[in-house]
This record gives sequence, C-alpha cells and structure tokens, in this order.
Amino acid sequence: MKSAKIIGTSLIIGLMISIAATTPKPVIKNKKAIEGICKNSPVFDIKPTDNNGHVKAKAFKTDDAILKQLNRKVGFLKDKPNYQDKGTVELIINCRGKLSKCSMSNKTQDEGLDIQILSVFRQLKNWSPATMRARPVNSRILYNFSIKNGEITL
Repeated sequence: MKSAKIIGTSLIIGLMISIAATTPKPVIKNKKAIEGICKNSPVFDIKPTDNNGHVKAKAFKTDDAILKQLNRKVGFLKDKPNYQDKGTVELIINCRGKLSKCSMSNKTQDEGLDIQILSVFRQLKNWSPATMRARPVNSRILYNFSIKNGEITL
C-alpha cells in the first residue's frame, strides 16, 4: 500500500511540474501602463505546443495579406530600391481580441519608416484572442521583419 501512495504522489508531483512548465510567465508586469488590457489577466507570450492548451492570438488577416499591405502602404521604400534594414513590431492583444498597444520593440534606422510600418499594424484592431486552457488572456505578439532591396518580409 505504501508503494501505491508513493507512486500516486510521484505522479501528482510530476503532473504539477508538467503543468507549471507549460504555463507561460507574464511578460509585462506593469499592467496599468497599457490601456485597454483585461484587468484580471497579465500579458503572456503564448507558445502553443501539442498538449499545453495554449492558442496564440490570431489576426483576421493572414500574414501574407499583412505583408502585401506593408509593401503597398510603406511609401518610404518606394524611392529606395536598395534599402536594407530590420526591426520588430510588438503588439499587445487583450483578452477580448482588441489591439491594446502597437510599438516598435526593435526600431529601424529611420523614424519615418517606423511610423509608416506601425500605421499598417495599427489597422489590425480585431483579433481572435489568445487562450490558455480555453480561457482568453492578454498576450504579446512580436512581428520580426527585414527589408532587403526595398521590400519587406516577415
């Protein structure tokens, strides 16, 4: 009987460790600084795997559609066919699927270019929210992009 209790306890401890390992830690602690996020939930980086029950926030536009819009609307690159650069856009999506924050977490070499890129991402106002075990949560999404020969790629 003792060995059954030990095995059962080990199984429970193992399960608790497994759950803890798949639960992401909040990435943004100061929630007051971000207007529009759900108050009962911190902001998470969601990394879905097969069995962790996490789903990333998803834009209602595909990445290809976002990319086409970037290359069409970013006028900075029209006259610079040899321009090369890179950057990262950070988006905070609240638990209701609304864009709460859009900023450059890794800026390009030109502030005007950053402004034009952000204006495209700010149009992505509605998302399906991220979930953890079927519960909607605030989440952060990073879009890394590079510019080669005057064209943006994600």
